[in-house]
Amino acid sequence: FDPPEGDWLLWPSAPRLRGRSDEDNSESPTPDKERAEFLHEGFLKLREQLETMPEGRSAGSSSSLNLETIESSERALVVLRRRTEKRLILLAGEEISPKELKNVGSEEMQRFLEEVGLDKVIGLERWRHDVAAALSKNAAELFGVKVSTSLR
Repeated sequence: FDPPEGDWLLWPSAPRLRGRSDEDNSESPTPDKERAEFLHEGFLKLREQLETMPEGRSAGSSSSLNLETIESSERALVVLRRRTEKRLILLAGEEISPKELKNVGSEEMQRFLEEVGLDKVIGLERWRHDVAAALSKNAAELFGVKVSTSLR
């Protein structure tokens, strides 16, 4: 099953439904703002380095997601969070292993980094794992996905 893009299911008791549209991102959670600033600053440094190279490569991609401004970086992170939540809502009320939860976050993070053109950047490993784990853990809690603690 491949869920459709965009808003396709509303969880009415969700404590946070911010970033529902591109126009309404002023209420991004603080961690998203910090993550967006980190990504935006890194993106600018990467772009600056690539522009000085003789090959003339450029940072970024043709995706609708971009990191040109802090606001667009926040919107991109909202998209990442929504994609992770969309994958985990399908498992609401079920039990999954910690490895499965990690894989969901890692797969969505890899897709995100490819779309914004940062998938080959060295030095993002810790950040990408921490953010992917936090987003998938929060989504699992939000939708009542139980993460097993026993080995089977």
